[in-house]
Amino acid sequence: MDYPRLLISVQPVCYDFDIFYPEFGGPYVGRKANHYGRNVMYQAIALENVTGPFGVILSVLAALFLLRFWFRQEGRILTDLPLMFGITLLATAMNLSVQYLTAMNVLPDTLEVLRIRALLIGGAVIPMEVIMVVIWLQRLSRYHPHILFSTMIYWVVVSLFAPTEALVLGLLIPLLFVFTFAMMATFFVTWKTKRLREVRSDLILLALILIFISQAARLSLAVAGWGFLSDTFNILSATLLSVGLTYNSLRSKILPTETAFADTYAA
Repeated sequence: MDYPRLLISVQPVCYDFDIFYPEFGGPYVGRKANHYGRNVMYQAIALENVTGPFGVILSVLAALFLLRFWFRQEGRILTDLPLMFGITLLATAMNLSVQYLTAMNVLPDTLEVLRIRALLIGGAVIPMEVIMVVIWLQRLSRYHPHILFSTMIYWVVVSLFAPTEALVLGLLIPLLFVFTFAMMATFFVTWKTKRLREVRSDLILLALILIFISQAARLSLAVAGWGFLSDTFNILSATLLSVGLTYNSLRSKILPTETAFADTYAA
């Protein structure tokens, strides 16, 4: 988001306040409205300057926590949820970093930067596809590499060779939404059926909903001066993912007797 451009687009609305509502005091109110509008925008930008980097840092820490948790567990496999979500959070943090630097005019808002962001988003999407394929297509395990490789090829080709920004977004965003909704549906089912008892599916589902809201409403929130809410949602989602993926395992280590009793009672 180009904040100077955003301020330019907002200020005329504040200047014209007395034109639309002359009964409230004419030009004097218009000046007050303009001053108030500038203050609100500056405060929103200052707040987003804090929440943006903090969200990136927390996402990186959450990713490292999950990767360390996966590495230290016994019998680990490459499709474990902590590893997949750790990669997703790390790629998301890198994408948010590029997005933040572009908004601050450190990086140019060009098609080449968009291509880099698209590849980073792909790094977050592919692990989600791995999770869904492993959960729902267990009987077709021999086709898993073909499915994943096809998605990777499609994503890389579109990211690198689509000629325009509109085409990159138009070809990738629908697929991103499909994966996001499929993930939410997956963990809704596992939450209701208690199929994945080693994780808190309810917390993971809530985190995925917050991620979707954050990305879908990011531009609208920024234009409205509430862009920091998008970063806040990212912070909450990273925290919920970390807790949801590790809570049951850590609890079983801290309270093994109580957990074993609860599992026996549930059975």
